[in-house]
Amino acid sequence: MADQPNRSSAPGAAPDLVVVGGGIVGLAVARALANEGLTVTLVERDRPGAESSWAAAGMLIPLGESEEGPFRELVLASHRAWPLWARELEADAERSVDFRASGRMVLALDEPRAEALREGVRALARSGHAVEWLDAATARAREPGLAEAVRGAALHLEDAHVDNRRVGPALEAAALRVGVRVERAEARSLHIQHGRIQGVHLLDGRLLPTPRVVVAAGAWSGQLEGVHPGLAVRPVRGRMIALRPPGPLPERILDTGTVYLVPRGGRILVGATMEDAGFDRSPDPRASAALLAGAVAALPDLAGLPLDEEWQGFRPGTPDGLPYLGPDPAIEGLFYATGHFRNGILLAPLTAALLRDLVLGRSVESPPAFRVDRG
Repeated sequence: MADQPNRSSAPGAAPDLVVVGGGIVGLAVARALANEGLTVTLVERDRPGAESSWAAAGMLIPLGESEEGPFRELVLASHRAWPLWARELEADAERSVDFRASGRMVLALDEPRAEALREGVRALARSGHAVEWLDAATARAREPGLAEAVRGAALHLEDAHVDNRRVGPALEAAALRVGVRVERAEARSLHIQHGRIQGVHLLDGRLLPTPRVVVAAGAWSGQLEGVHPGLAVRPVRGRMIALRPPGPLPERILDTGTVYLVPRGGRILVGATMEDAGFDRSPDPRASAALLAGAVAALPDLAGLPLDEEWQGFRPGTPDGLPYLGPDPAIEGLFYATGHFRNGILLAPLTAALLRDLVLGRSVESPPAFRVDRG
């Protein structure tokens, strides 16, 4: 692919837009608006695509935890956008993100769970979703390593996963190609005068002047001085482990309701805890042991394997579990794209499209359920 013309603003010039936060959501928003001709600076204290974007499992499962309503509509629409979005990203970045439409098998390890899953399959199928019930023998035929305790499984045919540790660098490469300038610095506060954004103050004392800001700093979004008081984002720690079995990997995501197992690059990723522990990065061998035990309950051959890797990330949680997407109701030029909790990677394509249209004035308002002043 030929290089795009470099539209990035010179270091001393004021960009059209500053994106605060360089995770997958921030990178996606920056790239989308740079593709529209805006000069964009992305402020990120770490390497882009780090923190929770790097720590995730990369699952794209729109029916994993959402009830009927605007959030389910949002995740389903973003899920539908992912295959084309991934292909375009790979073409722009000239690298793979390992998108795999593998499906997901939700396992029943006892009869009450089996009955609940069967009823769930019937309800989802009536709504037109591609899901089917597998009896125990069929489930083990599809995944030969499954435990004898498995009583059946719900097979979600359209679920997928992507290598999030590839998506971040790919988005950075694609964003740089269309002129996004990355400022390796920490944002301290918003510069607001007369009810509108004038810039972003950095921790090192500099001011980045700009007429538009998108706050996309994940679990750290609420630490930026000047954001709306309704922006109630908190860190939710999630721990994961990886195992490297000698035999074949599962063909698809496995989900026991306690842990999920994602095959990737010769390993099985197992996650994840959910802990309200602030930004504490202390190791916890007990949490890793519990994840391993959950994995062994599904795949007994994993017993006794050493941990190939263990890590943690901080999801951006909100009181109602919904993201903040859209403009600040009081500050002109200020927008939010944060609070995605466990769905930031899944929601990246639609978040980028929504923020693009809001910033450019193509859409006058965001869905009420995602407003920062929803209460």
